[in-house]
Amino acid sequence: MRARLNLTVEDSVVHEARDYGLNLSRIAEDALRHAVKLERNRRWVEENREALAA
Repeated sequence: MRARLNLTVEDSVVHEARDYGLNLSRIAEDALRHAVKLERNRRWVEENREALAA
């Protein structure tokens, strides 16, 4: 399932990406997936800091 959302992105970046035929939705999804993974890992390390130090 996909969710629709509105993003605000600098015009010049959008135009250049479209000129290169880049799939903006796919890039945004990949970037969000990556950011979520990084944040999930950061929080896991924080929550388990004491156990990791032992």
